[in-house]
Amino acid sequence: MTKNSVLVSGILFATLAIAENECGAAKDYKIVEYNMTVRIPETYDRVEIDALLGISRTSREAPNCVRILLGKNFRGAKFVNVGVSATQNEQVPFTFEDSLLSIDVSNIYGERSKSWLLIEYDMVKDTIFYDEYSPFSWEISDSLCHINASITRTDNWYPKIAGTMPERLAPYRLTIDVPAKFEVMASGRLKDMVVEQGRKTYSWENYEGVTDRSLYFFAQEQARTIKEFPDGLRVIMYTSENARQDNMDFLAEVVHKSYRYFESVYGELPWNEYKMMSFVYGYSGLFNSSNAPVSLFDSEIVHNDIYFPTRSVVHEVSHTWWGNVISSNADENYWLYEAFGKYSEIVGIMPALGADVENLSFFRLKLCTLPYIDYVPSIKDAQNVDDRVLVTVAAYYMGATYLRMLRHVMGEENFYKGIRHYVKNSWGKCISADDFVGAMKKYCPREHYGMIIDYISNPGYARYDIKKLGTEYKDGRYIHEYSILNVGDKDIFVPYRVESDLESYTDDLFVKKGEHVIVKVLSRQNEAVDHITLDPEEIFPVCRAGLKGPGATVYESPQGEVRVYNIAADCPFARAGITQDMSLIEMDGVQLAGNDLRALNHMMLRPEGDAVNFSVKSGDDEPYEVTVRY
Repeated sequence: MTKNSVLVSGILFATLAIAENECGAAKDYKIVEYNMTVRIPETYDRVEIDALLGISRTSREAPNCVRILLGKNFRGAKFVNVGVSATQNEQVPFTFEDSLLSIDVSNIYGERSKSWLLIEYDMVKDTIFYDEYSPFSWEISDSLCHINASITRTDNWYPKIAGTMPERLAPYRLTIDVPAKFEVMASGRLKDMVVEQGRKTYSWENYEGVTDRSLYFFAQEQARTIKEFPDGLRVIMYTSENARQDNMDFLAEVVHKSYRYFESVYGELPWNEYKMMSFVYGYSGLFNSSNAPVSLFDSEIVHNDIYFPTRSVVHEVSHTWWGNVISSNADENYWLYEAFGKYSEIVGIMPALGADVENLSFFRLKLCTLPYIDYVPSIKDAQNVDDRVLVTVAAYYMGATYLRMLRHVMGEENFYKGIRHYVKNSWGKCISADDFVGAMKKYCPREHYGMIIDYISNPGYARYDIKKLGTEYKDGRYIHEYSILNVGDKDIFVPYRVESDLESYTDDLFVKKGEHVIVKVLSRQNEAVDHITLDPEEIFPVCRAGLKGPGATVYESPQGEVRVYNIAADCPFARAGITQDMSLIEMDGVQLAGNDLRALNHMMLRPEGDAVNFSVKSGDDEPYEVTVRY
């Protein structure tokens, strides 16, 4: 049977004009097994795919039409030469329109509840929708062929029952047939590899007890090496001929230490291997494997003060849990991937790299979120905005600070008990924010339930105000009385610092929405100062009322220029015409160079309604004035 002959059958099926409601719903059929074969031809102009599907029917009354979603919204690719047959090489009528494959199975099942269908198709480049991000999602060339399942929506390159996009993958065998020059890293555990007539055929199967959330493969001209640790973990590395042995040893150790650490806090895994590949397009976290930039393997690794770039390896290792052992529908709960990845990246630096930069890292995250507090969506709604800057701020940065806050509210022991409960009960499933909330509530005091829900459901930070109510002189001391008000839509549980000539301490403060707390400070003097600082280390998602951010982050470059980056659309800086290539010279006549990251970003927070004059320049052009209205 050829694809062309089946296409004729498809055209005939189109004339049957089966009504939409006569096709099976998602509940009527289920793919229970995949046998996927992917072939890369020497022409390198397409990916040829044979998908043999074991499909179960829930009842004999199910409509005799199976609806398969194939390739919808796939970035940069289109699906052509589609054909469908039964395992006996019988032609099966079908239509394929707008990524929806409707298959007539009236002659397939008979008395059986399970049958097999073979769907054949090719993936080719769609030049209309092939953009700068497409090569990260997938590529076909004589040096690199891949489908990168870390990218949202690349899980639709293989057939799925329509209406079941969020579901986990069924057990599978993935066969990759490539020219012999390629090494392949792919989903699952490598079962076999055969070399024959100038080609290599790799066979991969899902790890026992769990499947990937999506299939992936990477084929490159690389060398495969294995580093085995005394505790049994094998780190399998795919690298270019230029890779340095000291880098490979170091990165394998980082993988090993972070992997074992995450097992200790998130739950053990039933396998003992991790795969890592040198990848020209950068980082991606997959199931029990990851890609990292070529430079990380081939060049000297130089870390900054918070251990970039290697900390990103720790982040990707964590995605074995966050997005793979448990997964969500990224169209509804993107933060369940990236908030946990970013949090894990930070807390994993110490066990993986031996560096205590946790507070510094969370402080940097807070400085990366403060400029957007009036414009960013809620953590849960991160995926619903078009502005990628705000998606990143909400899902990654605010999500991670939220988890750090919960650890403080619940206590470390109870926090990780909740996390392990969440992993154990969500193992191999597609879950939602409600599943996470339910798990954490089991280990959180009831009075703090609102902390779990409100910080992911309501946008922005918690807002507070501090008012000095008065001062009383008694027994040779001044008693300064302050009211700390919660003026936002989230409960506040945060450390606060008291400083005077008689008192110096840090304690926790809990203020429910709409309420206030009185704090008294003792002093020998009646000084006109604020004695109370909330969030003294600046790592919690709280902010004083009345301040607005510019919608962009600023920093001082090594050349001493104050630069702007991550400018969100329709925010004060963007509306004033400030762009990424600009430097900020003065702010209301005050020179900005020479200030540290904290000072610069705090200077950008202004009361609502302020109009601030900036002197800016682009490249070597002359400076000019712009007015930013908050």
